[in-house]
Amino acid sequence: MKLPNYIKINEQIATSGQPTNKQFKKIAKDGFEVVINLAMHNKGALKEEDKIVSKNGMVYIHLPITWKDPERDRLKLFLKLLETFEKENKKILVHCIMNYRASVFMHLYKKFVWKEKNPKFIAPKEYKPNKIWRRFLKLDLRD
Repeated sequence: MKLPNYIKINEQIATSGQPTNKQFKKIAKDGFEVVINLAMHNKGALKEEDKIVSKNGMVYIHLPITWKDPERDRLKLFLKLLETFEKENKKILVHCIMNYRASVFMHLYKKFVWKEKNPKFIAPKEYKPNKIWRRFLKLDLRD
């Protein structure tokens, strides 16, 4: 799949940067059924993405995550959403603008839902999490 910073997690889940209108048609043809968008409505975002995704027969979820202050409650909602779709055997694309937020959230999904002890952080090569995101990667949801 030729999407920006595309990472195939497994047969059911992938992450990427922002797809184009044309790429969403290909995403649907490749069997994806759900798109979870973690990007804010700003530079780099696709206008009317909800309509484009729906027009291509996929479920669209927009869960905007701020870059400067990712919220714990938004993470919890993401974990529940992704787990629900995964249990329903849906093929899911999680994306943001560059696949930075999506990579962090997917890492935390592996940690909290899949219960991986030391999940490997898989992200685009150029991404180096800043202090805010390094702290978020170490989040403990038990407290």
